[in-house]
Amino acid sequence: MNKKQWLLLLFSFTLIFIAACSNDNQSESNTISDMDTAVEDDAAQQEAYDEGGIRPEGPIEDGETDAPVDTTDRKIMYNANLELTTRKYDTAVQFIEEETNRVDGYILNKETHRYDAHLRSGYFTIRIPAENLQTFLNQFETDLFQVEYNAISGQDVTDQYVDLETRLNTQKQLEERLLTFMEEAESTEDLLQISRDLANVQLEIERLTGQLNYLDNRIDYATVDLRLQEEEVSTLKDGDLNIWQRTKDQWVRSYDAVIIFFSDLFVYIVGNLPVIMIFIVITSVIGLFVRHRYKKQPKSHHPHNNEDKQDHDQ
Repeated sequence: MNKKQWLLLLFSFTLIFIAACSNDNQSESNTISDMDTAVEDDAAQQEAYDEGGIRPEGPIEDGETDAPVDTTDRKIMYNANLELTTRKYDTAVQFIEEETNRVDGYILNKETHRYDAHLRSGYFTIRIPAENLQTFLNQFETDLFQVEYNAISGQDVTDQYVDLETRLNTQKQLEERLLTFMEEAESTEDLLQISRDLANVQLEIERLTGQLNYLDNRIDYATVDLRLQEEEVSTLKDGDLNIWQRTKDQWVRSYDAVIIFFSDLFVYIVGNLPVIMIFIVITSVIGLFVRHRYKKQPKSHHPHNNEDKQDHDQ
């Protein structure tokens, strides 16, 4: 083989090598472009869902559904406000603590203030299982307390809860796709980009999970804001020192008693007048009969009277 043929063969091998390298670079570039496009599509779909509630495109996986979420089980956060007064403050505080434990609740906050030389007031923030809320409130209808104010309010967070659940499921699906892309990455640059996207998605998953946990706690446990105020124990009642008013009231009561007595006497006499007349007639007849019979009897002469008369004659 002469020198010219060797040069021709070497030139052909060079062209083939350059073409092969060009194809490899184009293939790698296409792979990177496809992965970036997939990540951008997922991000765009997530953004579209966040703004308008559009479900990301793709096949429905296990546990995923296109049907509307059933919201018949409402998610409601309950709050109660209770204001109480008592004359036995220490006993009342002990009662509150015991009743809270009895219904599986817990005291989140407890404060005591002295607003007078001998009087105190307390503020409690209590968490009670929602199903035991009414039972807990009913326990204060006793002689130990005077209920001044009692109110229960609820906030329906069903829509917010369902929205957070749906967004969380979408983020988890995006996380699975990014993990798949990470396994298929062939360059360090692609791996770093996917890692950054994955970190953002996982951060969003933690945020949404925290919001759901907060709502679950507020839904499962009702919050009771309780205010307890001590009253002074005194033997004096309202109006005990108002002498003029007490005298006036006593005079009125005495006047009413006299009027009632004579009214009752008049009613008794008039109402029983027939019986009284019959009694008078019978008594009069008996009296006349006895008197007439007494007049008919002869007068008796006693011996002593005769002897005294004879001695007087002599």
